[in-house]
Amino acid sequence: MPDPEIEVVLAAYEAFARGDIAAAVRDLDPEVEWVPPAASADDGRRIGPEAVAEYLEASRAGWKHLTSDPTAERVGPEIVVVHRLHGNLLDGTPREVETADVFRFRDGRIARMRAYSAPEEAFAAAPLRRWVDTYRAASESNDAEAVAALFTLDGVYKAEPWEAWTGREAIVAGWLAHADEPGDTAFHWWHVARDGDLWILEARTRYRSLDKDYANLWLVELDDEGRARGFSEWWKQLPDGATG
Repeated sequence: MPDPEIEVVLAAYEAFARGDIAAAVRDLDPEVEWVPPAASADDGRRIGPEAVAEYLEASRAGWKHLTSDPTAERVGPEIVVVHRLHGNLLDGTPREVETADVFRFRDGRIARMRAYSAPEEAFAAAPLRRWVDTYRAASESNDAEAVAALFTLDGVYKAEPWEAWTGREAIVAGWLAHADEPGDTAFHWWHVARDGDLWILEARTRYRSLDKDYANLWLVELDDEGRARGFSEWWKQLPDGATG
């Protein structure tokens, strides 16, 4: 059966290939998060259709001739697109590129795009993306069962430099004792590296009630079922007025 979300995504790629950037961003959510590959020359995160349009305009302008060949596949709630481009750059240099882009939708619009330098990275990181999504949902509900489902029975949660909660029961108790108010935080993250079952990501968290922003570094060790055996967080408050 046709997949409406896949059709929206592929239409955006077609518009990009012909240079119609306005059409390429037409179906973006007003608060869309756009994260290019970490290894790219321009890897800054964009928020909002206008910022994404500027990024796509600059990306498209580097090509003199371009052929775009996207292949989309649904993986649970995500759309994974293996994108092959070939053609000539402005100076005539032939170029072939293969990347993978992962899309999530909200209310029929593209809410997030996270790009990877290679397709195998995009598919391999699916458990991490699902875990972070579930973590964020649990942080909004502070539901004990939702929190418990994130971790293995013998999981370890390191929330402070000298404090660790060991075991699912202790993790739930510690979480609820330090719970944030639902809706108080805005959170953006990107995958940095992987070493076997250990995933490393960076994030930015804004506490609306405090009017403060924090930089985060997470280490998440996942088991085969997608639960965390270990979670460690480092954080640092950003200076007032800091951006990026």
